[in-house]
Amino acid sequence: FSGDIPNGLENVATLAFSFSMVFAVFPVLEERVINGNRGQAIASMKTTVRLSIALCCGIYLLVGISGVLTFGKATQSKAIALSNFPLTNPLHQAVHLVVGVAA
Repeated sequence: FSGDIPNGLENVATLAFSFSMVFAVFPVLEERVINGNRGQAIASMKTTVRLSIALCCGIYLLVGISGVLTFGKATQSKAIALSNFPLTNPLHQAVHLVVGVAA
């Protein structure tokens, strides 16, 4: 975080999306408990969570490397995606926040 609000707001959506799946883990864990054996359910969930994290990291790396190979030095600037998202307008930011939370 660099200290100014517009640069800090660039990362809020990524953080919110990154942790949104945490709320789904407990209902899934509850469904996996068979005959009250929580230890077995937790052990199988650990394996599942680790595999899903590894898969996501692999996909992110593949997409990132593909983007760098495709766009080259143009990826060094913020001109690709963030130019469509003005962070200086608080109303625009609030609308994106509400739509992102509601979706």
